[in-house]
Amino acid sequence: MAKNNFTINYNGHYGVVCYDDETKEITAEIPENDAVAQKVVDFLSVPHTMDIPKKEILREFQTVTINAKDSLGDFKQSLTRLWVNTGVLVEWSMPPFAMDSL
Repeated sequence: MAKNNFTINYNGHYGVVCYDDETKEITAEIPENDAVAQKVVDFLSVPHTMDIPKKEILREFQTVTINAKDSLGDFKQSLTRLWVNTGVLVEWSMPPFAMDSL
C-alpha cells in the first residue's frame, strides 16, 4: 500500500516518478515538461530485456525480461536504464520533492 517516489531530472527540471505497490500504477511528473514525463511513463510501461549481473557473481550476467509494473524491484531495475533511453536522470540520492522547498 505504499507509493514509492524517486526524484528525476530532465535538463535541470526536477520531478518525480512514482510506483504504487497496491495498484501497480506508474506515474511521472516534471513541471512544465508533460511530454517528457509521458515519455518516462511510456518507457516504464512496457517490458524490457536486459543483461543484469547474477547475484552470486557480479562479473557474470544473465539476460532477463523485466516489466516495471510487476514489482518494486523490477521498477527500480528499469529505472537504471531510464537515462540511456529517455534522457531523464534518476537522482538516487535526492529525496523526492526536495526541490519544492528550495
